[in-house]
Amino acid sequence: MTTVITLPPALVNRSDARATIGPHDADVVLDATSTKRFASAAVDELTRALLRDAPQRVIVVNASDSLERALRLVHRARARPERTFLLTFRQVAAEALLRAV
Repeated sequence: MTTVITLPPALVNRSDARATIGPHDADVVLDATSTKRFASAAVDELTRALLRDAPQRVIVVNASDSLERALRLVHRARARPERTFLLTFRQVAAEALLRAV
C-alpha cells in the first residue's frame, strides 16, 4: 500500500515538517506540487521523520529543482546503512496523480 502526503506551500519550520509526516505504509509519495518555499531545517526534520519511521521507498513528485537538491543532500547526510530508504523524484501531471490515488 502507498501513502500519499501533500507537502504544504511553505515548509518553513521543523514543527510543520513533523506534523506533515503521519502514519504511513512501506511506500510514501510526497506531493510537492504546491511547495514553493522551504527552509533547510524543515527539510532536515522531514527527512529525519521519514528515516525514523523507516519506509522502503519515498517518491517525491513535482518538486522544484532546489527542493530536490535539498532533499538529496539531507538524505545523503542523514542516511545510514541500517536506516535508509530509496529516494526517487518524478514529474507527474496532477490528473495522473489523482487517478493513482
